[in-house]
Amino acid sequence: MEKIGFRLPLLLSLALYLGSMMLPIYSGNTLPGYMALLCGWMVGLSEIPTAIAWFANVSYFFAVVMILKRKNPKPFAALVLSIITIVLGLVILAAGKTVIGSSEFMSKASMGTGFYVWMGSFVLILLASWIKFKKR
Repeated sequence: MEKIGFRLPLLLSLALYLGSMMLPIYSGNTLPGYMALLCGWMVGLSEIPTAIAWFANVSYFFAVVMILKRKNPKPFAALVLSIITIVLGLVILAAGKTVIGSSEFMSKASMGTGFYVWMGSFVLILLASWIKFKKR
């Protein structure tokens, strides 16, 4: 595992994250991930689990920055942030339901391909953080 270094899982994580932005986040719905990224923070009190899960994007980017720091790298901080990222991303599943649509049309939806690719990028950033932490 040490021979591959942290860069390969990091690059794969970034590729999966970017790829998830083009995929639907709910099955049976065409809402792409980039729309959830742009608007997810605005759902507010109407969909608290969705709003909490959106903050996984913030912790993901901070984890990437902590891994890539040239001066005074912080692999432990990246590791902790990666774990927080996964937990925040999974909050939407722990809510037990996903409701989409306007007040006139409400339906339960299951998570789509984009969600699972998004979560895969979080697992890979955790792996990259772990490798960098162990290397140090």
